[in-house]
Amino acid sequence: MKRKTAAFAAAALFLLIAAASSAFTARIPGNEPTAAERAAAENPSERFGFTRAQWESTLVELPAFIRNAIHSDEELFFKEMDEILDTERSFFVHIDTQTPVEPIDCRPADLVDLSGYPVETDKPMRLRKAAAEAFAALSQAAADDGIRIFAVSGYRTYDYQKRLYDRMKNDVGKAGLPVSAAPGHSQHQTGLAADFNSLRQDFDETKEGRWLRSHAAEFGWSLSYPEEFETLTGYDYEPWHFRYLTAAACRLQKRFFADVQFYLTRYLHDWYGFYKEFRINE
Repeated sequence: MKRKTAAFAAAALFLLIAAASSAFTARIPGNEPTAAERAAAENPSERFGFTRAQWESTLVELPAFIRNAIHSDEELFFKEMDEILDTERSFFVHIDTQTPVEPIDCRPADLVDLSGYPVETDKPMRLRKAAAEAFAALSQAAADDGIRIFAVSGYRTYDYQKRLYDRMKNDVGKAGLPVSAAPGHSQHQTGLAADFNSLRQDFDETKEGRWLRSHAAEFGWSLSYPEEFETLTGYDYEPWHFRYLTAAACRLQKRFFADVQFYLTRYLHDWYGFYKEFRINE
C-alpha cells in the first residue's frame, strides 16, 4: 500500500514539475506569440470563419487605395460581402480582353424577351430575367423624372459577337482601343449588359446620360468602361454601356472599389468562392 502511495506521489510530482516547466518555457522571451502572430490568427469577422492572415491574402493584389478603403471600415465590408453571397456567382463573372466567359460559347438559361416588360427597345432584345426586371424598374424611375431610357443592345450570342467583331476589329476609339470585344469576351454574352440610348461618347453630356450616371446603381446597373480607366479595362470610354450587378454589388463597388466595376468583378471572380466557403451561416 505504501509502495502504491509512493508511486502516485511520484507521478503527481512529475506532472507538477512538467506543468511548471511548460509554464516557465512559455514565459521565456521569444517563445510566446508576437502581436503580429496573434493578430494574424484572429478572426476579423463574426460572419466568416477565416483568419485575418487568410483574409489579408485575398487583398494583396488590390491597389493600395482599395485596401485602405476596405480596412477603413472592415465591419461594413464584411456585411456587404455577406449580402452579395445570396446572389449566384454568375452575376459577378469577370470578363475582359484577356479573360473570356466560360465556356466561351455559353448561353444563359434564364434569358427573357424584353417585349414582355414595360421597357423600350429599338429592336427585339433579350436579357437575363433579373436584369430585365431591373431595367424595367430603372426605366420607370427615369420616366417619373421625365427621362426616356431605352435599350439599343442587350444579349448577344457568341456567333453574333464574332460577326460584329470581324466587321469592326480594326475600328478603335479615341484612346486607340477596340470598340468591339472579341467573341467570348463581351459582357453582352452574359445577358447582363445593355447599351442605352446612344453609342456616342457625348452621351454623358445629355440629360439621359447624366441621369444614368446618377441613378443607374440604385437599380443594380454599373458603368462598365469609365473614362480615364481605358488602360485598365482595355476598352474605350463607353458612357452608354452598363452591366447589371445587383444594387448590393453596386453599393460595395462604390464604397470600397473606387466605384470601378473592373476592380470589383476581378476581386469577386477570384475570391467569391473563398467567402462562400468560410461563410458561417452556410
